[in-house]
Amino acid sequence: AEKANLRGAASSSIGSAGEQQQQQQQANGDSSAAAGHHAVAGSNSSLEQQQSGHLSEAAAEDIQQQLERTYSHLCASSSTSDAPLVVFVSKMVSVPANLLPRVPGEEASVSSAAGEVFLAFGRVFSGVAREGMRVHVLSSAYDPHQPGRQRQTAVLRGLYLMMGRALERLPHVPAGNVCAIAGLETAILKSATLASSPCVVPLAPMVFQAAPIVRVALEPANPSDMAALSQGLKLLNRADPFVEVGLSEKGEHLLGAAGEVHLETVVKDLKERFARVNFRVSPPLVAFKESVLSGGESYEGVLVKPARVVETTTPSGACVIRVRAHALPNKTAALLDEHAHLLPDILGNHDRKQQAAAQQQQHTGATGQRRSIDGADSSRELHRLRKGFSSSLDIARNKQLVRLLERSWLLGPRNVGPNIALCSPAAGDSGLLGSSSLFDVPAAAVVKAASRHGPLAKIAGAPTTTGPQTYHDPVLPNGTAADDAAEASDAASPAAAENLQQQQINVVFGRPVVAAALRQQAGEDAVSAALHSAADAATHAAESAASAGVGDLWPHITSSVESGVTAGFQLAAGAGPLCDEAMWGVVFEIEVRLMLPAAGGQLDLAESVYGPFSGQVMTAVSSACRRAVLEADPRLVEALYLCQVQAAAEALSGVYAVLNRRRAKILLEEMREGSGAFIVHAYLPVEASFGLADEMRRRSSGAASASLLLSHWERLQVDPFFVPTTEEELEEFGTEAGGPANLARRLIDAVRRRKGLPVEEKMVAKATKQRTLKRNV
Repeated sequence: AEKANLRGAASSSIGSAGEQQQQQQQANGDSSAAAGHHAVAGSNSSLEQQQSGHLSEAAAEDIQQQLERTYSHLCASSSTSDAPLVVFVSKMVSVPANLLPRVPGEEASVSSAAGEVFLAFGRVFSGVAREGMRVHVLSSAYDPHQPGRQRQTAVLRGLYLMMGRALERLPHVPAGNVCAIAGLETAILKSATLASSPCVVPLAPMVFQAAPIVRVALEPANPSDMAALSQGLKLLNRADPFVEVGLSEKGEHLLGAAGEVHLETVVKDLKERFARVNFRVSPPLVAFKESVLSGGESYEGVLVKPARVVETTTPSGACVIRVRAHALPNKTAALLDEHAHLLPDILGNHDRKQQAAAQQQQHTGATGQRRSIDGADSSRELHRLRKGFSSSLDIARNKQLVRLLERSWLLGPRNVGPNIALCSPAAGDSGLLGSSSLFDVPAAAVVKAASRHGPLAKIAGAPTTTGPQTYHDPVLPNGTAADDAAEASDAASPAAAENLQQQQINVVFGRPVVAAALRQQAGEDAVSAALHSAADAATHAAESAASAGVGDLWPHITSSVESGVTAGFQLAAGAGPLCDEAMWGVVFEIEVRLMLPAAGGQLDLAESVYGPFSGQVMTAVSSACRRAVLEADPRLVEALYLCQVQAAAEALSGVYAVLNRRRAKILLEEMREGSGAFIVHAYLPVEASFGLADEMRRRSSGAASASLLLSHWERLQVDPFFVPTTEEELEEFGTEAGGPANLARRLIDAVRRRKGLPVEEKMVAKATKQRTLKRNV
């Protein structure tokens, strides 16, 4: 009776035609409504138990029966009266409000200020969708065992058949058909699952093959139109599932699109339909990333030297931090980047995952329903990720890096990126965990960096040499003075070194949780041994601290160091030293050593002067990681499109001319059978893709067309600080190979200039006009 009253109240707002349709729905769908009402009652009765983490056997069995029933109807695409309704909404479509057909007596729909109405475009997989029906709107994260979360209700205000631009009103839509649904604009942002019962596993959301790579900044021509522009961006974000809208750190409105053509389309829609104000569009902001040179991917003739270790201290002088950067193999970095959506669940709380696994074992049928309905088996995808991660490391040339990755602790940026931070090596188990301590590296391979000087200052005045760069402290007039002082200090007497060793304690932090989550069964023994070894090392360090008289401060020191290293690594991974872009494929070795005072002294962290000790460590680690990238031969990483060009035989010369001028890498050329058309496949940098369609059309007289799809990220094998000095280099590259003619340096300077960062460039401060002795007549 309550269900009938609720439906009657919903149908009263539609009109007389809606009332007749509602009566038909009550006559045909009593059993479905009763089943849905029974599921809601059963779910609400056990809601408190489900939120507390305990599910009764009766409630679990009831939910399991409902899931099996829904799954059977879904597989059969049943449209019978007792079949539960399941609709998947793939996107929200914006249509002008005056195009909506209305039944006699129905009021006009309440539209937005832009005169647009959003309709949910979806397909009915089970049951019959009827106008005025109340449904449950389920997000992709909804769990039927916890119906109180990620769920809301809405009423289907209208069903429409989309015939081009025209819409035809429908009383009902059976299973197997697509339709547009009104009344869901406040409940769905982009996609969702609609169901008549909460005991439904939501369908998997749509996964796009590429991400928005081209961004522009928008600014209204009139400052008073800022509110209209913001509202228009919100409407555009809902209307286009591929658009990304956000704010920059400077407060600019950013609009992300898939490519140049897509950007032109969305800008036109924003100006003519959604915002309806004049605004200025900045030049495209192409995304870059930063990395270091990988020996396995370097071109022939380039000698990859080992990266130097960077040493820095906290402002209080209590801790000495050493960092070294390594290059992650390209396949491994790409694998982590592609499976970023799985990493948060993999690296979550192990206790919570064990409880969830126990619940899934109790409800194996429910788990099977989820996998079948979603169409994506998460366990199989996780297995592919682990297998790909292990296989990419097996073929890596740097076997020392493979052993180091057994200490993988953190991912960044934002805990899901393709950069890895290693936990500290356990004392006495360096062979098991991959390498010796960074504090055992010879002084000649150590660069001491002042913590008060960040790597961005070094970029502006970085020296230009031929090999991997050595960036000296700009405070000293001569760069070798710092290295000579470091070598002199390290070349002290053995007695002094032994005394110094007694006043130092290695701080143990982190656990190889990333290695434990991503390694295959073959590597679990080594990772398990690393976990136990790290625990033993932490206990040994605590005993050493207690014997040194800092046992009371030791818990505070270890927690501050671990949190500071975590925050510093995430900051460095999110903004590299070249142009403040996110890093890609970099592995950081980080070690921290506590410097104890002399005998009879007291350890002072100077928190009253320099702030919390965790903040001191964070600043030092962040600057050291950026400097370590500079010492490891930095490289710029750019995105590449997979370009497919279809052209006639007479237009191939123009096509190749255009692609070669834009730094494209030709992969394949094939001829389509039965025709004279050729298809050319190539990798094209995103930075060089703007204006490709117009130039291709102009050079081929309209006989060639190109399509672009984001493919992958790739290191640009050009040293941004290379300058030819020897006779062989001058003969091969010419005198203009460095400076502005350097491709990587030119791209970096363009990004730094756009962000307002310092750029090293020559400017004419004073000049005189050239005088000629001949007058031109």
